[in-house]
Amino acid sequence: MRQFLNELELVIPNAVKVNRGGKSSIIEIAGKALSLGGANKILYIGSRGGGNPGFMRFLRVREGGVIEVMPYLIRILGVKLLMDMPVNVTRRLKASSGIIISLKEYTEVMDVLSEYLGLPSIRLMTSKVLGGVCMTRFS
Repeated sequence: MRQFLNELELVIPNAVKVNRGGKSSIIEIAGKALSLGGANKILYIGSRGGGNPGFMRFLRVREGGVIEVMPYLIRILGVKLLMDMPVNVTRRLKASSGIIISLKEYTEVMDVLSEYLGLPSIRLMTSKVLGGVCMTRFS
């Protein structure tokens, strides 16, 4: 889970990882988000047992610290980390921009991620046109 979050923080522009640990409540996490320069969105990654990421939940922090749970839940299956790939990445730079790519019919997930993360999106019928340049893929 830790490595997944580290890599996710790198590929989502302006993202800041905050460890919840086993002790912080969602309200405390919202307070941390507000103290980080007025961040008002939280992408909560929950585990499905064994420390593996299992789902994404989207939260929005309103004025006064009111937490709004967005009606989206994205299940995470089959995570492949950089260390699992046959590439040698010596320098990991934080992304300054990004794009959400949907393969074939996954447009609903693309729309949710695009709206929530504030990134443009595009729909492709095949991943071959990417030519291996895609680091993080939601499908």
